[in-house]
Amino acid sequence: MVIRRDILIMFVAMSLIPLGDTAGKLLSNNFGVSPFFISWARFATGALVLLPFVYRDRQFFRLLMDKRIIARGLAITAGITCILYSFTSLPITTGFSILFIAPLISYFLSVIFLKEQITRLRTIFVIGGFVGVLMVAQPSATADPYLIFAVMAGVFYGSFLTMSRAFVHLGSAVQLTSSQMVIGTVVLLPLALVHWPEFSLEITGLVAVSGIASLLGNILLIIAYGMAPATRLAPFVYFQIVAATVLGLVVFGHWPNTLACLGMVLIITCGVLSASPLANANPKTER
Repeated sequence: MVIRRDILIMFVAMSLIPLGDTAGKLLSNNFGVSPFFISWARFATGALVLLPFVYRDRQFFRLLMDKRIIARGLAITAGITCILYSFTSLPITTGFSILFIAPLISYFLSVIFLKEQITRLRTIFVIGGFVGVLMVAQPSATADPYLIFAVMAGVFYGSFLTMSRAFVHLGSAVQLTSSQMVIGTVVLLPLALVHWPEFSLEITGLVAVSGIASLLGNILLIIAYGMAPATRLAPFVYFQIVAATVLGLVVFGHWPNTLACLGMVLIITCGVLSASPLANANPKTER
């Protein structure tokens, strides 16, 4: 079976982003670094890497003045800050599980605002993936209050995914990614200054891993969304839960219980079926 290029790019992107968050959790849990600083450092690292490619680009500076690009940048800034804050208490697998309300939000926002086609089967598969998320997260009345930050991250991230599809024509992948990095750096700078840590070799290395992995993941995400509709790619964002689970096991020794494992199987199954020709049958609405 030949894997579509856009899907392969999504798999790589969705592996790099959890790697960046794993480094962020290590910074917070092992070195007491504030999530606000970690989030700022991630954006600042990305900005430093990308600015040499765009600092002479007039189109890039015009993008920074575009309200649509500012809204998109604020959405990803809020999303990353919220998920990093949730990781100060939650296992990385649980945090990512709650984060995955994002594809569901992105799917329906894309239908409502971008007028993308929706089918009965694809809708069922996306909702099935969300059920898998609940099986992994296993929320309860006595759940960790930090779950609310993961929920907020999912809402912001889902909005960002849809805006990435809607605004992809406004600039190149480098321009769009640079814009979100600069916006995040500027917005979070005051909080970063308040929570500035004492640097060490370990902290510097983890900050670099967190920033560069996230940067590459988001560039690939933009490239993929420029190649295919958001409704087709949204389910593959769920692959982050697999990468997060592996990283959680290797780095933190966390392993999900049986119900959570079944939930991950459901997530993967629904994601693959959603991108198959089967999901294109029986359109509910032609848009």
